[in-house]
Amino acid sequence: MEFVQRLTGQDGKAFDGFDQQNIDDLYDHYLDYSRRLERRK
Repeated sequence: MEFVQRLTGQDGKAFDGFDQQNIDDLYDHYLDYSRRLERRK
């Protein structure tokens, strides 16, 4: 489970999207974790 906190931007308005780099990093970490689990078998 991943929680994402959306903070306000410099203009004081809430950010209404996702930072693509955060999503890419999440998948990279998930892939690393999955590989570590596979090696434990």
